[in-house]
Formats: sequence, structure tokens, C-alpha cells
Amino acid sequence: MQPPIDEVKQRLLRAFQPEAAAGIDRVYQFHIGGERRFHIEVQNGVLTVSPGAHAEPSVTLLFPDVDTALALIEGRLDPMQAFLEGRIRSDGNLILALQLRALFWR
Repeated sequence: MQPPIDEVKQRLLRAFQPEAAAGIDRVYQFHIGGERRFHIEVQNGVLTVSPGAHAEPSVTLLFPDVDTALALIEGRLDPMQAFLEGRIRSDGNLILALQLRALFWR
């Protein structure tokens, strides 16, 4: 069973590194398993996690499940390898997608 969105939000907030996000203004849209959607906004060192789709995301990331999304964020999954293996897809700027991990655990 996949963790509820509230648990995902708490794990994202715990893993976030504000100093790594200084001066950054981006929106990452997450589509998980085709059904669950939420987005994270990073604005100058502040992280906001919100349910649903954002009107103008910087990049959209498509994950097969929550565990894969959390593994990427928490540093347990190499983003380049995951993209090459087709475990993660993106719609939009791939460079921004690859930079996401730098905003979280190192």
C-alpha cells in the first residue's frame, strides 16, 4: 500500500534543504501512477507542497508509484539511472527534473 499524501508531504518537508534552494523559483508537478497528483513549489529557500495540479509547472515528473518518487527525493534512487531505465519520465525541462534531487537530502 502506498503512503498517504500527508505522509509524502511530511517526508518531503523533512528532506528539503533550504540553503540548496536559495534563489530558486520553480514548480515541480508530480503525477504518480496516473492518478495521484500534487506539486511542490520552491521559492527562494521555501518549500510548499500542495495537492492537485499546478497551472504552470516548471517541469512535470511521472512516477509509477509513490515509493519511486520518495526514493528519488530521499537520495535512494539515482535520477539519471532512473530516467535511463524508464522508471521516471518527465514532461518539460529535463535538466530541472535532474536538479530536483539537489534540493533534498545529499
